[in-house]
Order: sequence, then C-alpha cells, then structure tokens
Amino acid sequence: MKPTTEEPSAFLSEIDQEWIRIIEDWRHSGETIAEWVRKQDQFSYDQFMNARKRLFPEDIKRSDFVEQEITWSTVAVTLPSSTIDLHLREYKLVIGSGFDQELLRELLEVLNDAD
Repeated sequence: MKPTTEEPSAFLSEIDQEWIRIIEDWRHSGETIAEWVRKQDQFSYDQFMNARKRLFPEDIKRSDFVEQEITWSTVAVTLPSSTIDLHLREYKLVIGSGFDQELLRELLEVLNDAD
C-alpha cells in the first residue's frame, strides 16, 4: 500500500505523514532531488533519501541508476617547444630553458675562436 497525502494512514506517525507531504512537494516541484533539497533548510539530502526509501521503496529501484561502460582513450599531447636555435656560421646550438649562461658564453667563445 503506497501512502499518499490524499489518504493519510492511521498507521503512520505524524513524522512519516510530514515526510510524505515533503516528498509530494518535491514531486510537484519538477526539480531534481539535489536541486530541491538544496533550497530546504529543515533536513539534509541524506535524511530526505532515507525517508523516501522507507516510505516509497518502490520508487528506489535499480533502474533509477544508469550504468555506463567507461572506455579510456590514449591522448598524445605535444607541448610547445621552449628552445632557441642559435646559428653561428656552420654551427647550430639548440638552447633549452634553464640553460647554463656561463657554459653558453664559453661555447660561443670557442666557436668564435675556431676560425
């Protein structure tokens, strides 16, 4: 027997009758449970769900939950290069971020003196 606000049962406590009214208010709101409960300040989402499960167990069934198969994909990401190509005559130096400035000076000096 499904409790309704139209036919209050003599077997239900006042608290249960109040929860039935609350659940019916939600049903008429057109909102999801989470949206509707967020606007309420008398009870939490967990309290609402526990009352709904207890008073309307037929509403809580496996078909309420959507099962989805998860498929993982591999994604290749190419990051932008953070190098500088330095050309000096026939030589090419590729300088990356965080380079050693002193080493670069020494290399340029050596290359400059090579001729």
